[in-house]
Amino acid sequence: MKRGWMRIAVGAMVLLPMLAGAGWARAGWAGWGGRDDPPQPARPSTPAGEMLDRVFAALNGEVDALGEGAFSPEFLKQVPMGQFRAGVERLRSQHGTFAYRGVRDGAEDRRLVARAVASKDGNAFLVHLSLDEQGRIAGLLVRPDTDAIVPELKSWADLDTHSKPLARHVAIGAYELVAQDAGSVRSVRVVHEHNGGADLAIGSTFKLWILGALAEDVREGRRKWEAMLPIRAEWKSLPSGVLQDRPAGEEIAVREHALKMISISDNTATDHLLHHVGRERVEAFMSRHTANPARNLPMFGTRELFVLKLSGSDELPKAYLAADEAGRRAMLGPEGRVSTGTPSLLAAAVWRAPRMIETLEWFATPADLARTCATLDHLLEQPGADPLRAALTTNPGLPLSRSTWRLIGYKGGSEPGVLNLTWLLHRDDERRFVLTLGFNDPARRIDDTGTMALALRAAELLGRWDRDARESERAPAKAPTPDRSADGPVGP
Repeated sequence: MKRGWMRIAVGAMVLLPMLAGAGWARAGWAGWGGRDDPPQPARPSTPAGEMLDRVFAALNGEVDALGEGAFSPEFLKQVPMGQFRAGVERLRSQHGTFAYRGVRDGAEDRRLVARAVASKDGNAFLVHLSLDEQGRIAGLLVRPDTDAIVPELKSWADLDTHSKPLARHVAIGAYELVAQDAGSVRSVRVVHEHNGGADLAIGSTFKLWILGALAEDVREGRRKWEAMLPIRAEWKSLPSGVLQDRPAGEEIAVREHALKMISISDNTATDHLLHHVGRERVEAFMSRHTANPARNLPMFGTRELFVLKLSGSDELPKAYLAADEAGRRAMLGPEGRVSTGTPSLLAAAVWRAPRMIETLEWFATPADLARTCATLDHLLEQPGADPLRAALTTNPGLPLSRSTWRLIGYKGGSEPGVLNLTWLLHRDDERRFVLTLGFNDPARRIDDTGTMALALRAAELLGRWDRDARESERAPAKAPTPDRSADGPVGP
């Protein structure tokens, strides 16, 4: 569902607000922080520096500091103003106001990286800003300053140690995708696992199963990327996303639904594709790639999960959980209590604490997600896979090194108490990897500042790992493949 920080590709950069809420203390340029803060460094006398003044004013509560005219059309296409302001509000709620601490070396007229410190938690952040030729914002990224939060990881044991305080349940996996016979899906070799058997909630990362089922249908001629899939009112979901605001009947190409489902985690696009491909078809794809598929059966869509969690009553989710699989399918059917229900907007507005994350969610182990990514990687090599590639690579999630990683495919997911970050990566030495980090805590929200910083460090560690190994020295695949022989061809 990804009701946490947004991961939205915008021009050359990404907008990454964190988790939910409201409230601030007014501060203009002279007060980027508090009255007791040290003197503020001067901003650069450049177009980017002048826009930075307005960015910090907006981050610190001046709603009108950045109007629509401040953004490029490409930015607003991906991040409408309402979504931008809601994201800033969530960011400010969790971290407070932001004190300006200068600009990193290497700033240009239309591009810079500023340092900031949050008032609530004292965490260090970086604000990446880029402008188009007309001086409008083309890219904006607010992210933790990794160097100030997590030191460089020297080993996988360091990664595990730093992950433990971040959530009650943590599952991490790094895997290499090893070539087998020509034309077959690569096998999954374990590089490192921490709690690798943990079947954790993954939030919107489940959308990779919908994408995979769709891409297989396209390959086999059952679906077309260019086919039109009209918006249907009964398939509209709550944000994140933009398609919920489109009128019923508007025709949108399947490829556009897929792009939005992955790149901006559009929930309405997700539910349209779930119904377009077919719930049982998506379930079959998921089952081939997971060790415990029963936890995801039947597979609900995002709107259905919102109804279950945000119905305003405990009776509906209790009834759903008490039912067997057939009973649950009936509740999700056309006349069922879930499909005809409506999520409470009031409940959504005040959703801050974890809700039933151990029972009402989508679940996977790190190896399950690695197998899923291995199949998607194979599908990327098929003819006509450009829409699939665009969906997976438009939003890299975090600013991973482009010199190290030649392909960065990403999907993440979150809700209060849940965070998952999963990457399909092609390294510059032509080796392919999957990196996935999952965090669950039924008692509190996830510290996404620490988790994002840790994920960046984990990607750096994987980028350095085993650089000198020869193919003949590599161990055989170790991540077991679940037995799904009854479901047809078995996944990687």
